[in-house]
Order: sequence, then structure tokens, then C-alpha cells
Amino acid sequence: MGGVGKTTLLKKINIETTHGFNVVIWVVVSKEVNVGRIKNELGKRLGLIREEDTNQVEIRASEIHNALSKMKFMLLLDDIWQRLDLELVGIPRPSNESKVVFMTRFENVCYEMKAEKKVKVECLGWKEAWDLFRENVGEEALNSCGDIPGRAEPIAKECGGLPLMLITIGRAMASKKTPEEWENAKTALRSSPSDISGTETEVFFRLKFSYDSIRDDIIKSCFLYCSLFPEEYDISKEDLIDYWIGEGFLDEWDEDFDSAHNKGHDLIGTLKSACLLESASDEKTEVKMHDVIRDLALWISSECGKKKNKFLVKAGVGLSEALAIERWTEANRISLMQNEIKEITETPNCPDLLTLMLQKNWSLEKITNDFFSIHASSKSVGSAK
Repeated sequence: MGGVGKTTLLKKINIETTHGFNVVIWVVVSKEVNVGRIKNELGKRLGLIREEDTNQVEIRASEIHNALSKMKFMLLLDDIWQRLDLELVGIPRPSNESKVVFMTRFENVCYEMKAEKKVKVECLGWKEAWDLFRENVGEEALNSCGDIPGRAEPIAKECGGLPLMLITIGRAMASKKTPEEWENAKTALRSSPSDISGTETEVFFRLKFSYDSIRDDIIKSCFLYCSLFPEEYDISKEDLIDYWIGEGFLDEWDEDFDSAHNKGHDLIGTLKSACLLESASDEKTEVKMHDVIRDLALWISSECGKKKNKFLVKAGVGLSEALAIERWTEANRISLMQNEIKEITETPNCPDLLTLMLQKNWSLEKITNDFFSIHASSKSVGSAK
């Protein structure tokens, strides 16, 4: 996952790992691979070209290969988005206890580059997350009022253990010294996280790279659809695929039910590989979204904050009444699932509505008679299973 601390970990290795190696080299590969730049970075660190010559001279891969073959090296490759041909840039297959360590957001890249060992960098546990949050808020703000620590913990928990989010939100709260400001931040983080200072630029734009790297619009639509479910919700894979089929995301396989489900499972695998979905409590049958990734999906679905109601999602938040009908007007997809709504008595005007999710409102007993007829011109109305 973006922001989980992969680059920070490599930086720590770069600083602290010197014993036993002739050279430790750090190179940022980045999304758009520039082989010439990578070779020149290696050549500069190996003393094969001078700093001032790196823009005028492109070193040959064979020169780098010859130099590295004679030494015990550790090479740290940061931010790899696709398979990098190591030979193309002159990196020999490690021997003599040399090491090549690389960071990527995509599990399939590990396989394509034949990694001998894979380490998934996980989000922080609660103690480490709380310590990191406190460090960035600062004791002055936390101790400015006795009511603040009790409000700070729920805010830290909303960050889901993601270091990038903990740091960003922590810094944003460093100047907040009244209980009211902290209570407001808690509400904002749950309803519209992008409104908190730094979250949009420091968190969402950086996480969005994983989404942008997916070239298939169908997979993107399937990802965004998962944000309709509540936070921390274990989504049945089979149910999710059925929803995708109902939405028309898998139209190409309409005539073959088994093929459509197989494709659905393949899409789930792709999203998991990109760390946009993760395994739930039952790894074989369920998936879920990390809270921050779900916030990202809702932010993207609102066209990056420009249209607040494109996806109208209030799932699993304890509503006893449906949202005001006027809020439905511009929505494409609405999810009010897993609440305590008892009745819907008004008829909304929502001509662009594609999906409506009302399932698991166990007390829902009444919906106005003309509620569904008003959607006759809409493309589809989602399951109320």
C-alpha cells in the first residue's frame, strides 16, 4: 500500500547498512523508467563518472557490470512500478553475498523480477500507530486540555495504522488546542477526510498513483464500487462478483456464468496485488478495504473532491432515517446499507441513479409506493438484498 513506509524502511537500511559491503547504493526508479538516468546514478556512486558529467554522458551498462562484479554490494531500488531488466542497466545477478533489494506497490512485480524473498510491509499496530501520531501532534497540543487525549485516540484509530495518514493528520492537529477543534476534526475525518489540511495533497494524491496505474477502466470501476460497503466490512467475494455482474461491469461474459465469476475472481486478485483490496477474516471467501483506501475511493468517485454527492455513501453509520431527499439528486450511486432505517416516505428525484443499496436495514418496513417507479428511466437500480 502507498504510504505504509516502504521508502522509509529502505532509507533506514541505506543509512544503517554499511558493515560487510563495499558499497551501498540507493536509486529511485519511479513510475516512468529512465534507463539512462538509472545507469548514470549507478555510475556516479561507483566513481565511474563525475557528478558534473552525469547530464552529458551516458555510461555503458557493461562498465557498471564490470565494477559491481568485483565487489560485494547492496543495491536498493526504490519505487518500482514494473519489471526492471537488471542486465539492461548493468546490474549483475547478486553473488558473493551481494544483495539487490527493491520496493514496489505491486506483488506481481516481485514475481516478474524473480524475487527470492518477499516481505509485505504492513500497517502499524495500535501502540506503534499511537506513538507515531503523538510524536507528530506534539505533547503541547495533547496536554493543552484534559479532554483532548480522549478525542485524539479515535482520530488516530481512523488512520488505520497507515503511517502516511498518521503523520499528515498528526501534523494538522498540532496547532489544535481546544476540545471543540478536536471534535470537529473527528467528525471531518469520518465524513470528509480530504477537508483536513494536508490530507488531499499529502495522502490521497500519493495513494492515487496505485489507482492510476490500473489501465483497465472496468477494474477501476470495480474498485470504486467496493467503497459502497461500510468501513471494516468483510465483503463476500461471490456476492461482490454478483453485484459487478448486475452492474454490467462483466458484460463481456454475460452468456457464460462460470466465465463471468472466474473473471471476477481474477479482478479481485488484481486489486489485491495492487494493495487496493486486502484479505478479510476469511481469506478464501472474503475481502475488505482498508479504511484509508476506502476514503481514497470515495474521494476519487467525487472526481477528487469536486463533486461531493456523485457517490453518496452513509453505510453502517447507525442512521435511523434516510438522508434528506435533496441530497440524492446528483448521485450516481447511493449506499445506505447496514443502518437502522425504518421507512422511506419521500420520492426522490435522482435521474442519474445507477445503484441503490439498502440491504441489512433490518427494521425497514415501508417504502413509498411510487419510490421505484420514479427510476424507470434510470439505467439500473442496485440490489436491496
